[in-house]
Amino acid sequence: AIHGLRFRMARYAQAAPQISLAYLVHALLSTNGVNDLLKRNPFLPDAKRALQLMTLLELRTSRIAQNRRAIASCNELRVALQSLASELETLSVPSDPRQIASRRAKASIRASSLAQKAA
Repeated sequence: AIHGLRFRMARYAQAAPQISLAYLVHALLSTNGVNDLLKRNPFLPDAKRALQLMTLLELRTSRIAQNRRAIASCNELRVALQSLASELETLSVPSDPRQIASRRAKASIRASSLAQKAA
């Protein structure tokens, strides 16, 4: 008990290192993560559980970032489709077959571009 109190006092006085979030990530990537954590804090009750919680935090963070990217892509696609719809409203129906072919080619290029952005 006296060793634990001495360790806590040293950590409070910043004489003993604390386990930061960055260090937890380091320990998670290390092949000896549990031992690395126990070197920093030998009184850590469950180093393996700390690494499991860090894994869950990393997965959740990754999922949130992926959702944000998906939402941003959907918003970009929505804006592009709205732009295309407004362009279509202002077009008149051409009678010349060359104009029709030209518009179809432009529409095909635009559709391919939108599909590549969505992918």
